[in-house]
Amino acid sequence: MNKDLKRNIDKLTEEEVRSVLLQTLVRLEMVQESNESPSLLLDDLHNWHNRILQFAQNKGREFDREYNSVHIVCGESSAGSLKVGLEQENKVIGFPDFLAVGPIQKLHKESWARV
Repeated sequence: MNKDLKRNIDKLTEEEVRSVLLQTLVRLEMVQESNESPSLLLDDLHNWHNRILQFAQNKGREFDREYNSVHIVCGESSAGSLKVGLEQENKVIGFPDFLAVGPIQKLHKESWARV
């Protein structure tokens, strides 16, 4: 279990680790100030532990989903507007460059599939 815990914590950024530590300390302080039973404290810490591990395990998987379609637009503002207007099942890629001057080369190649 310690190896899994370390591996999952290593996935977190320094900012995320600091946030988790701060939230844990605030939770402990709140429990100390209240008159709750020690069993409630243990339950709360156990739930908090599981939530942190679940977050760390799922980190990086937000891009591992399938989309119904992919939309490529010129401009980040246009991409943002299109994302708001479309459903979650659509991937929107916004290029900061204006691509109207020519075709996108080799769009059908494997290297573009990773974008």
